[in-house]
Amino acid sequence: MDNKSSKTLDGIIARFIKDLPSRFERFEDYTDKSDWQHLQEEAHKLKGLGTTMGFPQISEICEKISDNCLKQCYEPAVTQVAELKKIILNITKL
Repeated sequence: MDNKSSKTLDGIIARFIKDLPSRFERFEDYTDKSDWQHLQEEAHKLKGLGTTMGFPQISEICEKISDNCLKQCYEPAVTQVAELKKIILNITKL
């Protein structure tokens, strides 16, 4: 990868990290409203982005949130949203 491509990739990853807190606000909003369908959809999207951007811990917890919403196991999903918050806080502190 050349230097320009590397800088572009670094910029994309930096923007992803910068956008994590606002993206997480949607998770909290959907959880507060018991909007499980939208929570599942948002978790599914972030799962893919986490993988693409090199954050497997985000992908793993989002997969669990998505799966639990699909199975209508909402209590574990709520707990996992709290875990996701901790992961995001750790990443955005870097």
